[in-house]
Amino acid sequence: MKSYAEIMIEEVEKWVGRSLTDSEKRTAEWLSGWESETRKNVMVMLRDAFRNGSRQ
Repeated sequence: MKSYAEIMIEEVEKWVGRSLTDSEKRTAEWLSGWESETRKNVMVMLRDAFRNGSRQ
């Protein structure tokens, strides 16, 4: 059975369209230990920052 961190890494790799670096994987593993609401808030802020930046 895969750990939540492994699942998170696989999903993020799908979203960004590439393999994560070792450093990015460690960060994803660290984030996977946060509460789900905190993870969601971080992801929403990053998504919104990307969307806002792509319009400028």
